[in-house]
Amino acid sequence: MSSSSVLLSVLLGANVLAALVSTGSAVAGMLRPGLALTTGEAITGGVRFYASAYAIRAVPLGLLTAALVVAGDTPALVPVLAVAGLVQLGDSALGARRRNPGMAYGAGAFAALHLATACWLASR
Repeated sequence: MSSSSVLLSVLLGANVLAALVSTGSAVAGMLRPGLALTTGEAITGGVRFYASAYAIRAVPLGLLTAALVVAGDTPALVPVLAVAGLVQLGDSALGARRRNPGMAYGAGAFAALHLATACWLASR
């Protein structure tokens, strides 16, 4: 097995993990919408609504991303990784705006991972 094959396997495995962590975070946010709020902020009906709206979009994207990696469907995976990376980039910006370092850095790392992998796969 060549070193590029090993690196690709590691990257793909990391993308599956990132997609599943993101999916889990969306579900956790829907079930406990106060997770992304600062201490003392009220959990209103609007907060619950938007946490659910986010999860409704994030869960299918995360599961699709993981499924395409596992299936090895590279032609379909490249654009899905690009979209997932852009979504994570937006999440990172929101985390930075809210001064939530876990969201800012975690989503930023996932964005870099998804986008770098999409670029690498597209260039092969």
